[in-house]
Amino acid sequence: IISLNPNICPYCGCEHFIEKPSSIKKRQLVDIAQIKPYVVEYQRKDLICTNCKRKNKVDFPIKGNVELGENAEKLIAYFNVQHHVSYERIVQIFEDVLGLKIAKGSVDGKLKSIFSKSKQKYDEILNQIKAGKIIGSDETGMRINKINSYLWTFQNEDCSYFTSVKN
Repeated sequence: IISLNPNICPYCGCEHFIEKPSSIKKRQLVDIAQIKPYVVEYQRKDLICTNCKRKNKVDFPIKGNVELGENAEKLIAYFNVQHHVSYERIVQIFEDVLGLKIAKGSVDGKLKSIFSKSKQKYDEILNQIKAGKIIGSDETGMRINKINSYLWTFQNEDCSYFTSVKN
């Protein structure tokens, strides 16, 4: 909150004021904070045991030398699944908006990771549809990486399930 109070009366130059009850008027500026990535660097020392003389080390909490974190993963999934943004455009958005250079392979890897984490939920949805009294379905042709494919949808009164099959 930034208080905006006059210091000097513009009409007479007086520096003393009387505050009127409930005379506060408010306006708000709403903006988005600068979006920038943060880096957590893990450093590991390999140490020699003074007793047995064997090398000791602790495992890194990440697999690769550089990995995208959970929030980046969620943003990739959101853009791709909710808004159908291509890998190329996700890479461009990350660089233009976040100042973070990522590869299309990173996008693909994150989406595959999310799919494998979500597999159980997909199976639950499909089982809910199979258990429904009425099941609707539809198919439409589409091309994925220059290969003719089909997009199938199955639904009941509670949920929908989408799957693609190569021709």
